[in-house]
Amino acid sequence: MTDSPLWKVSFNKKAEKEFNKIDRPLQKKITTYVSTHIIFQENPRNFGHALKGNLKDFWRYRIGDYRLICYIDDKKHIVRVMHIGHRKDVYEILSLFPLLEE
Repeated sequence: MTDSPLWKVSFNKKAEKEFNKIDRPLQKKITTYVSTHIIFQENPRNFGHALKGNLKDFWRYRIGDYRLICYIDDKKHIVRVMHIGHRKDVYEILSLFPLLEE
């Protein structure tokens, strides 16, 4: 692991709203996860899993009962958080809106 960030993480508007709605302990857990498992890694795909089907361009990270749905831009070294949700309904909600608009 390196001392300087290798990846930038950004939140789209929807994910930012979702992040602000969850409780502070979970926000801290997500922030810690992003710091340790994404921004300082050579490859953010070392953690999490690729989604399948019509969501195959996206990656998900599991943080307790919540999921971060992300788009990884290898050229710009940006991991864009597109959606944050509880595991019970995160994938159903994903089918209701296009993720890459914004």
